[in-house]
Amino acid sequence: MRLFVTIFFASAVLCHAAEKVAGRWEGLAQIPGSELKLIVDLAQDNGKAWTGSIIVPGLRVKGAPLADIIVTDSEIEFSINGALG
Repeated sequence: MRLFVTIFFASAVLCHAAEKVAGRWEGLAQIPGSELKLIVDLAQDNGKAWTGSIIVPGLRVKGAPLADIIVTDSEIEFSINGALG
């Protein structure tokens, strides 16, 4: 199973350089009938490729690697391959 997640940031955050995106982000994902807590860690390798991992406590996912990470001025998009079985 492949899960796609897109994170949108408020315009005030977007005014800063891309390196400000790096770090730990915590929030909730709204799914029908439930909310899931998400913890995402993002880093940029030497100013080039992005790497990261995700923790989803409600699904017992801990440190699953992120794939297909795309960082633009207004959003971050990534997928989680195989973390959900």
